[in-house]
Amino acid sequence: MAPATKPTKFLKPGKVVIMTSGRYAGKKCVIVQNTDMKNKERPYGHALVAGVKKYPKKVVRGMSKRSIARRSQVGVFLRVVNQKHFLPTRYNMDLSKAVSYTHLTLPTKRIV
Repeated sequence: MAPATKPTKFLKPGKVVIMTSGRYAGKKCVIVQNTDMKNKERPYGHALVAGVKKYPKKVVRGMSKRSIARRSQVGVFLRVVNQKHFLPTRYNMDLSKAVSYTHLTLPTKRIV
């Protein structure tokens, strides 16, 4: 028999995932912070994800500036989600430029 190996941790910050349940089912998001440990508040593995709630719509030349501005808006969401409620993809995103981790290290400002 082969020795038991530890499972690889692939749910790292920057992993692109798709929500599978809830209000944002089918929406793409990125893991910002992952927590495999359980706590009293959340007795399951969970992750802080940031995603796109509303994608920009198509813009054509004849539209006014107001309608172009409205249709170009992007809606975003930030949620703490159970790890069973999203589907990881093979894609990763570099979060070093997009997210600053300074507020996540302070114990008073931590989200998860």
